[in-house]
Amino acid sequence: MRHERSFRFDWRDDNHVELLIDGVRFYPAMLEAIGAARRHVLFEMYLAESGVVADRFIAALAGATARGVVVKLLLDGFGALGLTDADRARLTDAGIDLRFYNPLRPVKGVRNLA
Repeated sequence: MRHERSFRFDWRDDNHVELLIDGVRFYPAMLEAIGAARRHVLFEMYLAESGVVADRFIAALAGATARGVVVKLLLDGFGALGLTDADRARLTDAGIDLRFYNPLRPVKGVRNLA
């Protein structure tokens, strides 16, 4: 099947998309994909908060790095305020490349949210 070329990326016939509406459906699928990764996990989230769900993802991502998979995790600076320093350390100690976009800057005050 022939597809229109995008600006930067060509369509690949072996790609597929499945819309998963809520955590009950997409958390297991995401954890399964992390568990099956062989080379890279490129993971971006807006909201990240410490707790039972975060523990499962941290364990899965750490397990991937232990298998030799390169793991890069990108989180929103504001959306990850609920992620404890201890969990951030667990991620980096496991060899996960943890980065933040839109980092909060105290000098910006409420403009952080703009």
